[in-house]
Amino acid sequence: MFRVIFAIHRAEGITHEQFASHWLECHAPLVRALPGLRSYTQCLVEGSSGLHGPAADGISILDFDSEADYDAADRSEQMQRAHEDAASFVSSVESYFTQPHAVQ
Repeated sequence: MFRVIFAIHRAEGITHEQFASHWLECHAPLVRALPGLRSYTQCLVEGSSGLHGPAADGISILDFDSEADYDAADRSEQMQRAHEDAASFVSSVESYFTQPHAVQ
């Protein structure tokens, strides 16, 4: 499995509530349409501690079978639409490409 984690920061002038509403109701369907996407989780940040910079407003977790599947999704028209939408309510995003390992 190949997991991509995005830490998302809302645009200036948008409240946390406005961010949450748009992200959950409008942006989520665009991401769910990505080809090869196996799982999509949105985590709305409601608090944080110990940060050296501003807290993210949301964390997105996208799972694909492989990095190649993610690369194909990243080049898709669906991802282009998601990027265009994000430009309307997001100021910045940190991306993390991971290989998850369940720890029992």
